[in-house]
Amino acid sequence: MSYTIREASQRTGFSAYTLRYYERQKILPPVARDAAGNRIYSEEDMQLLDMIRCLKNTGMPVNEIGAFIALCKQGDGTLEQRRQMLLAHQAHVEAKIGQMSQELEHIQAKLNYYDRACQKAARPAGGGGR
Repeated sequence: MSYTIREASQRTGFSAYTLRYYERQKILPPVARDAAGNRIYSEEDMQLLDMIRCLKNTGMPVNEIGAFIALCKQGDGTLEQRRQMLLAHQAHVEAKIGQMSQELEHIQAKLNYYDRACQKAARPAGGGGR
């Protein structure tokens, strides 16, 4: 199956500009063109874009993503290098998740405080009603 740049953009969440940028920066290999010169993304291109999106969304810098994709293009001789890159990235992501979990606990504690304070402030003074 093949995809236009619009279809690739919709499927991946990358803008058409970003897709062209990734190609210019050689993060994505050159994309095939139709007779009119329009980009035609293959299923393999889409799989690479899915991987790029995953790495980008988990905080890998663009230059490292490019290096990873370059290794992918070199074939099975780079499997161990790619594995090592992903292991290092996994450790980074896990550390970030741990840090974010701690920050979330802090936010939750503050929300609990504000919930209690708001409930206390909403109670009528003196407890008397009319």
